[in-house]
Amino acid sequence: MTYLVNPGNVYSSDQGASKVLGDISRAQWDDWEERFAPKVEELAAIATDTGLPGELAAQSMEAVGTSFDNAEKSLAMKQAGLGLQLDATEQASQDRVMALTEASTKADQANSTRVATQDMQQSILAGDMGLQNLPTEMMQNL
Repeated sequence: MTYLVNPGNVYSSDQGASKVLGDISRAQWDDWEERFAPKVEELAAIATDTGLPGELAAQSMEAVGTSFDNAEKSLAMKQAGLGLQLDATEQASQDRVMALTEASTKADQANSTRVATQDMQQSILAGDMGLQNLPTEMMQNL
């Protein structure tokens, strides 16, 4: 809603200046409500979303899982290319090492993501972070 203020109304009556000042205040408020209030509400929704840290942690764990799947395939291709054939105990040992490494990496990444997300939410609540500071990828996923 555009509010037009006629500065000539200052001289129109005894209360002209007060009316113009009121018109300016209304115009500023309407502008704030139209342009900034939706952004403030969006930031408030992000800052108070208790499920967001878990959601992003799950996404990071999925990414780590995909990375390890690719690493296992790459390792198998390299071993086949070199003509290596592991026996059952060697294969079990290799699988165990990969599984343990994947599990610890997933846990580490999930915890780091959860803490970073909570820090981001606290920064939003403290006024240190606006929408322009949020990662683009995160904004697309919300």
